Amino acid sequence: MNTPTSKAKPTMRLRITIPEVHSLSRDIEIPASHSLAGLAKAIIGSMGWYFDHAYGFYDALGHHIHDSTVRYELFADMDDDGFMDDGPPSKSVKRTKVGQVFTAPGDKWQFLFNYGDDHRFIVEALDFGEVEIGVKYPRVVARKGKAPPQYPSEDETSITTRRTEPPGRPARHRRRGGPRLTR
Repeated sequence: MNTPTSKAKPTMRLRITIPEVHSLSRDIEIPASHSLAGLAKAIIGSMGWYFDHAYGFYDALGHHIHDSTVRYELFADMDDDGFMDDGPPSKSVKRTKVGQVFTAPGDKWQFLFNYGDDHRFIVEALDFGEVEIGVKYPRVVARKGKAPPQYPSEDETSITTRRTEPPGRPARHRRRGGPRLTR
């Protein structure tokens, strides 16, 4: 992959990681002209999960998405104010193209899927390429590690529980309703 030429239709190669799962990554190639909504669906599909929740892309890479100066959320496409905090208004994931957000290798954004279960991913631009005739996009071009389950069973312990509960406290006694990150 190189820098895109002016005549060719460019693609982006993006690396998807889950911060809490160090042995997992997916490299996705997607045309720069595809929407962020299409990228979101590709990310979730690469994990083998159901694409059944709201989501957003945030320039803040830490835990506090409200620190983002730019954000793209499905809420903007639903004429909803999203979290209605003091931050900037959300922009559309359906009308915003991947190439408008990821403009250079090294660009990173946080992708948050399912605000209740709080599935967080880091999306990093690796390189540019060109659309190949006959290839279906988006496509997973590299896969490392097994994706965690989207909905862990009641017997499985979440990362949040392991991090916040006292040692030896069984997962069945954790408080309900808090964010849940899977292994």
